[in-house]
Amino acid sequence: MALRRKRIIKSLKGHIRKLALNDYGCLFVICRLSIVDNTELITEVVVDELTKHLKELIFDKNGRRPLLQLFHPLCSRYLTPRELFYLNYNVPSPVSKAGYSFC
Repeated sequence: MALRRKRIIKSLKGHIRKLALNDYGCLFVICRLSIVDNTELITEVVVDELTKHLKELIFDKNGRRPLLQLFHPLCSRYLTPRELFYLNYNVPSPVSKAGYSFC
């Protein structure tokens, strides 16, 4: 599973700017920043690309949202209640058996 996540993040290299400027793409970037636990990989792929295009992203209404996520995660000042709901939605892991009963 971790190898799959790593492959997905690496495949985003070169596309982060375009995603961050898009209405729904910025939510995808925010989600990646919130979920992925490999800080080194996130810094290498996502944060480095965000910093390369910092000036453009700061002045774009969608582009600044992933940057704000880094400073103040899941803040209701820049995310709507609906977006917060979906970003906080926990999908149970198919591997974990805790809390589930199988009939």
